[in-house]
Amino acid sequence: MMAEIPAEYITRASAALYGALGRGTMGDVLMIFWGLMLAAASAAGPEREVLEQVNAHRRAAGLAELVWNAGAAEEARRHCGRVLAGLAAEPHEGFGQRAGRLRREEGAKQIGENVFLQENGAFRAARALEAWLASESHRRTLEGPYGQSGVGVVIRGRRACAAQIFLGR
Repeated sequence: MMAEIPAEYITRASAALYGALGRGTMGDVLMIFWGLMLAAASAAGPEREVLEQVNAHRRAAGLAELVWNAGAAEEARRHCGRVLAGLAAEPHEGFGQRAGRLRREEGAKQIGENVFLQENGAFRAARALEAWLASESHRRTLEGPYGQSGVGVVIRGRRACAAQIFLGR
């Protein structure tokens, strides 16, 4: 089965290809294209896995499943990048700004966020879910009255950050 490649990755690939066309060979263009597509597919996998695991928990609890929201995923991805780069002093720093953007851009009325940091080892979605369920405040967010969600996962070496943003209308 082929991985679904989010539209934002296609846009980035198109921009890189456009730049390469003026300076490189067709081989260069193809290498850039396939490299970007493989990176997109591998990044999308853990993000979708987190959403699937959260939705399985919500189903078991009698709650509605969450629908993927690309805008929330992009915010979550950007936030995780900042966290792993040391630009956020604590995991939820800047939540107010992220929530404000999502209110304007996605029309969300309720917004929640869970962040998982892993300092050592391969990232596993199940580990993020277990950590969130072990925390009362994170569990409340995960089981909250939301209909959409976006997940961002950024992995740098043996460190990983997963952020899930929840949207309610």
